[in-house]
Amino acid sequence: MTSEEMNVSEDMEDNTVIAELRSQIKTLKSENKTLKPVAQQQVFKDVGLDINSGFGKAVSKLYTGPLETEALQSFIDEEFGEVEVQAPVPEASEPVSQMNQGQQRVSQVMSKAGSAGPTDISDAFNEVVQNGTVKDTIAARLSMIDSVAKEQNK
Repeated sequence: MTSEEMNVSEDMEDNTVIAELRSQIKTLKSENKTLKPVAQQQVFKDVGLDINSGFGKAVSKLYTGPLETEALQSFIDEEFGEVEVQAPVPEASEPVSQMNQGQQRVSQVMSKAGSAGPTDISDAFNEVVQNGTVKDTIAARLSMIDSVAKEQNK
């Protein structure tokens, strides 16, 4: 092989390596683009901020540091002084507790009326949701969907 042919073959190898590196960079950038918002939301939630409203939204627009709770907390302290951040509230607990309170009220009314067991499919469903396993809850939901579909088809 002559020196020109060796240089051409080395250039071709370099081009394939460069193409592979570009492909890897493109893949990593797309992964970063999809995972960064999830990580950001989790870090903000750990600190006690909601990035979709109020103070949390403002901080999320300004903060460009590492996605770590300590770094975010120090940024908030430096930029805004000591700010009272509310502890994160589980989003699902409030509607569930309201549903449980409503179910308790219905149960009290039903007990005063003399009914001992669930009289409606929704009462049976709520009882399974409250006392059953996840598998039982899913089965109950599917059953309830089927019964509603049957009633609508009649």
